[in-house]
Amino acid sequence: MYKVKLKRTLSGTDKPKDDTENLKAKITSINEENALLKNQLYKAEKALKDYKEKVSAELSEQEADRQELIELRDLVYKLQNSSGAEPEIENADKIQLPYTTKQRVVIFGGHATWLKAIKPMLPNVKFIDPYTKPDANLIRHADVVWMQTNAMPHSFYGKIMEIVRQRKIPVKFAYASADKCAKQLAEDDMKIVTDQ
Repeated sequence: MYKVKLKRTLSGTDKPKDDTENLKAKITSINEENALLKNQLYKAEKALKDYKEKVSAELSEQEADRQELIELRDLVYKLQNSSGAEPEIENADKIQLPYTTKQRVVIFGGHATWLKAIKPMLPNVKFIDPYTKPDANLIRHADVVWMQTNAMPHSFYGKIMEIVRQRKIPVKFAYASADKCAKQLAEDDMKIVTDQ
């Protein structure tokens, strides 16, 4: 009888040992699956974040394109409705030249004679020679960039647009007449300052 009890005791202790081993194996399996799922979740969240950044960048680029299109349409509309001549400036009589801008303005382009005529009218504006290769340092602190495209290589136009889009700087298009351009710029500057 003593031996039988011993056998029962041994077989009784073996069963919990097997159950413990099985549970440890299940826990290990669950932990591995949990780690795998956490890794998949991390990758999915990273992909989602990257996608959101890409969409945001695309939306910003679309907005910049939209603003450029608005400026160009406005310029074309004014030119078409002015019988081929540059349109009149609304508040031309209120604008005193030389005009000191409130904004930090950079102008790209323009023929040498145009630059010579306009510079004294806008003393604090930064003028960039039309054949100076554009780079971000030229417009680093600009609030607005104006372009006079009559004397500017087309490749420079594209580079300037790329820089201003990256920096979210508004772009305006200048008239060919130095006097009208100075008044156009002054009128725009006055509107921006009063809107703020």
